[in-house]
Amino acid sequence: MPITKKPVRVKSAEVATPAGVDVDAIIERGGTVPSEAARRGPVKTERKGVLLQLYPTILDQIAEEIAKNPVRMTRQTWIELAIVEKLKRDQS
Repeated sequence: MPITKKPVRVKSAEVATPAGVDVDAIIERGGTVPSEAARRGPVKTERKGVLLQLYPTILDQIAEEIAKNPVRMTRQTWIELAIVEKLKRDQS
């Protein structure tokens, strides 16, 4: 197993800046403050649990529809998609 020397740490004063870059001018120029919405990031909606009671016949029908779908999905996802479709249909 070869033994190597400990790496030499370069002091920050010795680090060269790229040619033609005036660091002090960039610092003095400053920048803009991001807007409040940009600082908060994307809007996150909190999911809330809902107790849903359905008749067994409806659950059987949902299971049949899920089985027909070539893409595997959970019952919860199927119900969520059905609710979203219904809401879109009612809004139009």
